[in-house]
Amino acid sequence: MRDGDALVVVTDPGSGKVKRLSSNPAVLVSPCDMRGRVKPGAVSVPGMVTLQDEADSTRTLELITRRYGLMGRILGRMNERRARKAGKETGTHQGLTIRLTEAP
Repeated sequence: MRDGDALVVVTDPGSGKVKRLSSNPAVLVSPCDMRGRVKPGAVSVPGMVTLQDEADSTRTLELITRRYGLMGRILGRMNERRARKAGKETGTHQGLTIRLTEAP
């Protein structure tokens, strides 16, 4: 979701995505539906990702929950439950800040 001049998302802190972005923060951002399917012919824009600290990750989750209402709360709870099952005690969400490096 948009937060000022950046995009912010949350993901599982133990995901391969977080590990890859720690090594290489360069990304291509493409418009997609809620299942991640990119429309044919959609334009991708390069960007750079920054891993958020715990306070910013919490703020990002709150923004998403506020924006997406019930669906945001459900997805947040699902991530928390998955983290507990995996034995993670804290840091159930990893926030990511994406800044586009070219204008779309």
